[in-house]
Amino acid sequence: MKALFRALDILEALAQADHGLTVQQLAARTRMPRSTVYRFLGILARKGLIQGEAGGRTYRLGLVLFRWGAAVSGRIEVRRLAIPVMEELAAKSGESAFLSVREGLTSLCIESRESVSPLRYTPRLGMALPLHAGAASRILLADEVLHRRIHLPQLRLDRLTPFTLTGRAELGRRLDEIRARGYETSEEEIFEGTMGIAAPIFDYRGEVVAALSIGGVKERMTRFGVSGLVDLVVRGAAEVSRTLAGRPEIPASGPRGRRGEETRSVAPGASGRASRPGPDRGRGRA
Repeated sequence: MKALFRALDILEALAQADHGLTVQQLAARTRMPRSTVYRFLGILARKGLIQGEAGGRTYRLGLVLFRWGAAVSGRIEVRRLAIPVMEELAAKSGESAFLSVREGLTSLCIESRESVSPLRYTPRLGMALPLHAGAASRILLADEVLHRRIHLPQLRLDRLTPFTLTGRAELGRRLDEIRARGYETSEEEIFEGTMGIAAPIFDYRGEVVAALSIGGVKERMTRFGVSGLVDLVVRGAAEVSRTLAGRPEIPASGPRGRRGEETRSVAPGASGRASRPGPDRGRGRA
């Protein structure tokens, strides 16, 4: 633990400097022996957290930290842009609206707007759910699997209710369907008697950064009309995506692959409308 704090002290010293620092300057600012500073610099450089300049005489923060910072900033930005859309979505649907992001092998709820109905679904902020369970979780998982950041054998497919999807082959097929239609639904997977509908939010690269969803009492949502609720969620997610990406349209497919081929992301059609679920599509218990 002491070694970790020393490494962080070095990074903090570099972050506060307007220019690169020498080993001697870092030793003075962190009150560590030069030999210790030099050893930690080697470790941090191998991880890309710092980089040498002026022929290795001075050091500054590396681009890995910029990437980490951009990831955190992106989450803050998508939350800010999603809030007005979530408020409108909750008002129009009559159900609670949620914003979720991936955190490791879980889906993390980072924002919500509650339904005005006295009987409503209200998971707490910070609630983490496994990536195989629930509509929002699978929206996030579909893109992670597509880009091979997560592999299905990594997941523990625990059963949360009698209706939770736990078959690995079935999960794989479900993720293919999500990528094809651009939304997901779930019934009674997390809490019995509830239902969820989710759609992806894309960044400027065409990658999924969050999932916008609604959740509520299954009987009430079914009575409202699932296809109409799907359309509201997909349109809301597309609106956040357009604003986040800074462009008027969302691509129908993801970014180009390494060899120039298109890699299909979890995306709605070019019109931004959800396809209507048929009697056996998007409504089955997972």
